[in-house]
Amino acid sequence: MALSRTYLAASAAILIATGGCNLIQGGNGGSEAPAGVTSQAIQAAVQDEQLRRFYEARQWQPAWNSESERQLLETIRGGVRHGINPAAALREIENAGSPTEREVALSKAALTYATALARGVTDPTRLAAVYTVPRNEVDVARGLADAVGQNNASQWIESQAPQDEEYRALSNAYVQLLQAQQQQQEGNQPQGNQVQANQQGAQQNGAQPREADVAEGNQQASRPKQKGEARRAAAAELPPTEQAVIIAVNMERRRWLQRTPPATRIDVNTAASFLRYYRDGQVADQRVVVNGEPGWETPELGSPLFRLVANPTWTVPPSIEQDELASLSAAQLARRNIVRENGRLVQQPGPQNALGLVKFDLQNDQAIYLHDTPAKPMFDRPERHLSHGCVRVRDALGFARLIAQDQGKLEEFERAQNRTRTEGTEINPTYINLDRQIPVRLLYQTVYLDNGRLTFAPDAYGWDAAVAEGLGLPMPRASQQARQRAQQKRAQRQRGADYGP
Repeated sequence: MALSRTYLAASAAILIATGGCNLIQGGNGGSEAPAGVTSQAIQAAVQDEQLRRFYEARQWQPAWNSESERQLLETIRGGVRHGINPAAALREIENAGSPTEREVALSKAALTYATALARGVTDPTRLAAVYTVPRNEVDVARGLADAVGQNNASQWIESQAPQDEEYRALSNAYVQLLQAQQQQQEGNQPQGNQVQANQQGAQQNGAQPREADVAEGNQQASRPKQKGEARRAAAAELPPTEQAVIIAVNMERRRWLQRTPPATRIDVNTAASFLRYYRDGQVADQRVVVNGEPGWETPELGSPLFRLVANPTWTVPPSIEQDELASLSAAQLARRNIVRENGRLVQQPGPQNALGLVKFDLQNDQAIYLHDTPAKPMFDRPERHLSHGCVRVRDALGFARLIAQDQGKLEEFERAQNRTRTEGTEINPTYINLDRQIPVRLLYQTVYLDNGRLTFAPDAYGWDAAVAEGLGLPMPRASQQARQRAQQKRAQRQRGADYGP
């Protein structure tokens, strides 16, 4: 943890030096650009395409004077409270030689930092094998050029960060941890876990926290008392330095996302294994889910729900057939109501179907969807990373009725669902198309806001490690171990990574 402590100590020092990262807003003042910084000199110095677009929007005029430079540097130092290390950008500016080089270095730093706040320091499509969640889209070069022209560059840059309650809570908790670290360094506060372990809010909503809540600066530790106590108790003792890294990682994940997501949508947190159904911007329903086990990780997808399927069949993916069903006899397959159709194993509709009695069809290339399950006890487990990648929904019939009712399709769904086997008639799937598709986001959030508290969830897939590394932060030890376990499980498969229930 030495590296982590060193990083946090340096960040805390910047935090104090900038007065808690309170940014100075306003214009560029009346100062002039430094002598010798001309349009021709800037054009000769600019090589980067984004820089070129920025200066073209300004007709290659200098952007910074002494006052606006001071404000920009203070704004970039404020990146500490976003979990962004400003050292590299500040060092590049400091190392600039001529006034023109400094002018260009300031613009490059401003664009880089604004982009980091607007879309993230890292690119999730490079960190993950699959990532299709809608991203935040902004023309940073044009926006910064306009802001400089309006004398409010610092304010505009800071506005690119998410402005929602959850992001603010993450940032505030991160700053608290930095301040606590600094106080410990100065000998003003005892060592130990600085974050309150309070799991009640998450448990009431079906989300199983891994370690602790961060709330209102009240910092104490308590051990969870439920199944899996030893593992979560150890996580509750997680050092503040690792907690800070995990919070920084989750701020980064939120910077990737659209700033205004669809008001009606379904968000699945695959780290904490629960979903929230938003209707017109308000949470209309929340329930626990079961999602992919390590090695069969549920990918981060943006994928609309376009239909309900009453009494679905399940076509067994080739990898699951070979790895798990190849040894079964024809009689054993028949007892599971599985037949071979067109060379593929297909489980017929019925209560014992792996998809249960209803499937929520999503549009994506990974064959990922939400569904019911006959294995109801799984929802009561504290650890629910147990599927082959698809998402099992608690009381899926109730959730489907809610969706159908909101779509004006309840009677149609009930009629389809209530069909029973009669003499000489087989149960067949019935497809209920939604008139208004519902965006679904499969997100991985190991810290999230729940009833006003920031709650930690298990990093079952070890995905925090890659994001931390991309941010230049020390990877949490538990995340590294989880990633290694998932890689080992993935390597043990006989075939490809087909997803399934």
